[in-house]
Amino acid sequence: MAKPHNQLAWRFLWLLPIPLLWCLLSYLGLLQPAENAVLALRYWWRGEISAPVKVAYVDVDTRGIQQLGERPWDRSDFAKAARVLMTEGKAKAVGFDFVFSDASFSKLVPRPEMAKGNLALGRTARDFPAVVLGTNYAGGQGRLLENEIHRAFPYLHLGFTDRKKNDLPELPTEPMIGAYNDRATGKLIVYGSVGLIDINYNYDGAARPPKGWPYFYEGDVVPRWAPMFALTPNPTYYHLSLQLARIALGVKEDGIRLLPDRVELVRPDGTIAATVPMREGQMLELNWFSKWENDKLNPRESINDLLQFADSLKSEKVAERDEAKAWFMKFHDAVVLIGPTDPLLQDLSPTPFDESPVPKVGAHGNLVKTIVSGYYLKRTSALTTSGLIVALTLGVTLLVIAGGARSMLSKVAGLLALIAYVVISLQLFADHQWVVPIVGPLGAAFTTSFAALIWQVLDEEKQKGRIKGMFGAYVSPALVHRMVESGEEPKLGGVEENITAYFSDIQSFSAFSEKLTPPRLVALMNEYFTACTDIVQAEGGSLDKYIGDAVVAIYGAPLALPDHGYRACVAALRVHQRIGELREKWRHEKAKDWPEIVLNLQTRIGLNSGPAVVGNMGSHTRFNYTMMGDNVNIAARMESGAKSWGVYTMCTEATKTACEQHGGDRVVFRLLGRIVVKGRSQAVPIYEIAALKETATDAAYQCYEIFAAALTKFYARDWDGATVLFRRSEPLEPNQPGKTAGVSSNPSLVYLHITADYKLAPPPADWNGVYVMKEK
Repeated sequence: MAKPHNQLAWRFLWLLPIPLLWCLLSYLGLLQPAENAVLALRYWWRGEISAPVKVAYVDVDTRGIQQLGERPWDRSDFAKAARVLMTEGKAKAVGFDFVFSDASFSKLVPRPEMAKGNLALGRTARDFPAVVLGTNYAGGQGRLLENEIHRAFPYLHLGFTDRKKNDLPELPTEPMIGAYNDRATGKLIVYGSVGLIDINYNYDGAARPPKGWPYFYEGDVVPRWAPMFALTPNPTYYHLSLQLARIALGVKEDGIRLLPDRVELVRPDGTIAATVPMREGQMLELNWFSKWENDKLNPRESINDLLQFADSLKSEKVAERDEAKAWFMKFHDAVVLIGPTDPLLQDLSPTPFDESPVPKVGAHGNLVKTIVSGYYLKRTSALTTSGLIVALTLGVTLLVIAGGARSMLSKVAGLLALIAYVVISLQLFADHQWVVPIVGPLGAAFTTSFAALIWQVLDEEKQKGRIKGMFGAYVSPALVHRMVESGEEPKLGGVEENITAYFSDIQSFSAFSEKLTPPRLVALMNEYFTACTDIVQAEGGSLDKYIGDAVVAIYGAPLALPDHGYRACVAALRVHQRIGELREKWRHEKAKDWPEIVLNLQTRIGLNSGPAVVGNMGSHTRFNYTMMGDNVNIAARMESGAKSWGVYTMCTEATKTACEQHGGDRVVFRLLGRIVVKGRSQAVPIYEIAALKETATDAAYQCYEIFAAALTKFYARDWDGATVLFRRSEPLEPNQPGKTAGVSSNPSLVYLHITADYKLAPPPADWNGVYVMKEK
């Protein structure tokens, strides 16, 4: 039979395709939506955190739209807002989540007015390089759909690596960006900082399968990734968040250094202000810092209030000017983002902190915080993810099946292992920004453990059937049930156990076959065996075998019974009681007309307790669960020797001691003497299992008391004194010849004969009271 650990190893190998399937699902992106959903759990566990940069928002909200009027808005208002934020607000940088291009031109607005607003915003952009205007690819997410997208974002992971062939983004119109000749130096001065406002919803950051493999991730509603730059035929355009972060860190635009796996922001003195890790050379994952509605971490004001306080700065009233100056102090040293927040502008999306959609401009703010703080999200590689899936699955599956299908402890241990993995994953995110996969490992562990558990249940059901088939014929149904439910595997093949061996035989059985026809004999024996076996099994015994009219049973195996001695003694007394009831029943069965020998049927029982070898024994093709050993042989001698002492139940001192250890004085014993059974040299104290305490009569107790006194005189070689006492105990014996069915002797009569023999031929001087039996 295979060793348990080898069985577990083979079983896990058979189950290995399940976690490998989960590895494939993860590799193909099918698990990414679920992993993204679980990402919100990580943020909930970590909670809201602050960043070492102040990011503030100016909302183009409902009140602001009322102030700005109908679209297209007068861009001079935005110029005014940016200029006052830089001058009076002393902001570090101002970024626009708008693209001020010609695409928003309306025929309802006169061209001169549009040009005036563009000029005002252009002057602000020229005067303040820290004002960054938005640019994008007009919804291009890299999906080259004919007649739908005019500008394809040049994503490197989609193969847009040749900048000469890449599209330009939608840019702010001149003169918001442009160039002029410096009269003093004669140099060409380029002005107007721009930043990409593209956010990618279709990218997931997972390791991509090789080219030609399918990939099934279809995007998300939560903005999670942003391209940090776009390679175009002329300049390289950087993301708005990268532009604002480098300004906040004191880095000029020429200090942006693009490397294959990162972007470095280098200060004029050569020190590196920030190293931004890139996924596939271009993509950065947002780390969300807080809910949108958090006045402390996300201070916000309406553009309506900003424009009004800007006008108040020019008020003739000192109080109004002072109030306006105090109002603008909230923007000191802040990176300010101006963007749409009104729901009618349809620029909303949920976040890991916000289930209901909130303004997308918050994504840019969180990107700025991510870059400046250095709190970059880190993800495991495809190989590491697969390793985690297999390792967790192996550990949890082994825990779940280690204790058997019904072991709650092992199931709880497996569940705790899963909980521990989730907690560790969440804590790694909270402490170190590691996004350790949860869905794949948990899904694999759950499904594999469930499959293993089902397998184990089926195996254990088979084992139940095997145990029932192996032991059901000779072990009580209750005992078989205990064996099955306890999960104790019977130790087969011969092991030493502490047991009580039970042997019974019908008195003078050979005469029965002479008096009864075979059919009547079979019917009688079936009734007899049923009665005996039911009682033996009811007391926890295991039927060993039937040998002719003999019943052989084991107490204490295959399932251990600490009180095996007590159970065997009670069973023996109950069998005698039941035989008495059967004799009375047969006596009244007039139709069957049983012969006298049946009506006087008696059975003798012998018991002995001690170590014995039990197990399946026999040939390779035919075997039986049985017992062997010296203590088993002694039990058989107790049964056969009971005849010599005129009793029907006899046991050794070992059985008496074992019985009294668990049953107290409920079972009444009578010392019969010390004998040496045939074939052995060592003396064995023997006892009659006389009665149960609750059924013993006063006469019986008086008999046992006188008998014990007579036995004392017998050992003292006082033959006359012993004879007198044995004659007094004999009439009190429960079994009387001629009165009790089938009885021809009793212990008092036996000792009267032995005493008479010893009086005529005394034993040797060194006699110690031991009687040597001449028969088996």
